[in-house]
Amino acid sequence: MKMSKFAKLVKYGEYHARTFAIDLHLSKGSTDFVKFVVLSVSRSGSNLLRDLLNAHSQTMMFGELFRSERSLSWDCPVNDRLRSRSARVTGLMSSDPAALLRDEVFGPTAGHIKALGFKLFYYHACSDTLRPVWSWLQAQRDVRIIQLKRRNSLKRYLSLVKAKRTDVWRDASGSGSSRENFELDFDECLASFEEVRRWEEEHAAFFRDHEVHEIVYEDLASDYTGEALKVQRFLGLSEEAVQPTIYKQAKRPLSESISNYDDLKNRFANTEWAAYFDE
Repeated sequence: MKMSKFAKLVKYGEYHARTFAIDLHLSKGSTDFVKFVVLSVSRSGSNLLRDLLNAHSQTMMFGELFRSERSLSWDCPVNDRLRSRSARVTGLMSSDPAALLRDEVFGPTAGHIKALGFKLFYYHACSDTLRPVWSWLQAQRDVRIIQLKRRNSLKRYLSLVKAKRTDVWRDASGSGSSRENFELDFDECLASFEEVRRWEEEHAAFFRDHEVHEIVYEDLASDYTGEALKVQRFLGLSEEAVQPTIYKQAKRPLSESISNYDDLKNRFANTEWAAYFDE
């Protein structure tokens, strides 16, 4: 059954109430949940996947926790205001990131939460201080990995350029993205394609001993119901119909969005990246 807005508010309210009861030692909380990480790169549909997962009554998925080196980016208003600013959390970030993951992120939580996770991009937690995040996750074989990919890296790179220039990273209104055209540099496109491919291969090997579910953004966008059910099964959740509350931003073909599209298409012809220009 699809989750109503009211039911979603109740789920969040119950989560926060029980979390703070645990923090105050009024409750032990539950550790009977699946830990997971969505492993990806920006502009690959992670907001859509998170939106769909959080529409499930038994799931809590945070945002890009390690986007900043200074404080956790829960992308969850109550946690961002309170838990991220607590001396306990900020202290662990610099002194013991492994304990931060074990005790704060994946610590005891509300009993109705059966799967709990966050987004982790390939270039997050790369400083000397936060690098233990990766080694801890690799060592915890019970952490399930959802590797989210985007089939067309040109669309991904164009989306990134648009987001950086317009500072619009998601569309919650359905109004659509800017109709401005963008000129893309050939060498920068190539570097981006190669970098994402390398990251995907390296991290697939890094987590080869974990349970891994691979999902492709294009499949998720075209059949979010079916793909969301596959993820729910992977996480051991009851099956629920969910629907997104955010919208696809890019609605124009690449040829209308990239001012030097023909030149790029010609230069990438007869390369392994030529398929990105098939529309």
